[in-house]
Amino acid sequence: LGGPFSAAYAINDEGDIVGDSLIDRRHTHAFLFREGTMEDIGTLGGTYSAARDINRKGQVVGVSTIEDDTATRAFLYRNGRMHDIGDFNATSINDRSEVIGYALTPSGNHVFHYRTGKLRDLGTLAGADTYPISINNCGEVVGQGITWSGLHAFLHFNGEFLDLNSVLPKSLARHVVLESANAINDHGQVAVGGFDSRTGEWRSYLLTPSAAKRCMHGQGRAAMGNGKCPCRKMAEID
Repeated sequence: LGGPFSAAYAINDEGDIVGDSLIDRRHTHAFLFREGTMEDIGTLGGTYSAARDINRKGQVVGVSTIEDDTATRAFLYRNGRMHDIGDFNATSINDRSEVIGYALTPSGNHVFHYRTGKLRDLGTLAGADTYPISINNCGEVVGQGITWSGLHAFLHFNGEFLDLNSVLPKSLARHVVLESANAINDHGQVAVGGFDSRTGEWRSYLLTPSAAKRCMHGQGRAAMGNGKCPCRKMAEID
């Protein structure tokens, strides 16, 4: 966008890319890269914005300062306009236009969920700072949160947080700590980063749930373990 630096953070199935770029030596704006052109999608009135995710509809979420840079707000960019959607940091959006992010509360950073004008506090993993990173089309959220024993990866669904370390096989749990869940797909598979104390290495892990407890996305029906999965209604949602 004219400055000496840019960074891309997400891409959708159409090949649209979002991120942020310096527009000069001092100011950063969110961008949308589509069909070979990088577009400055503006701000909420301030001098800073950054895009963090984009869904298959081309809707973009991120953060922006407001007029006079007095506060930072979450934005949803759609149909060529940037909308203020609340006092939180938006990090991810799914194809159902559900947005997740985090905000500082009196008890630390909490996970927040936004959809159709409603912003909800989902709480924390263990009562301390918790940061969501990704949401899939089932509304399952993954990220990282502080616990009494350090940083742990989590999954949130149906109103509950699950520490992903609790599902590790005993053979791994003795020496592996999963610290950050960075992405989740519509099959419920989670990409996680963790530390192996036996080797002293940071490693990547793939967690795959039992098929008996998952939504049958491709078949348009749900398995017994997840009969209320919202993916069944995706075709009905604009």
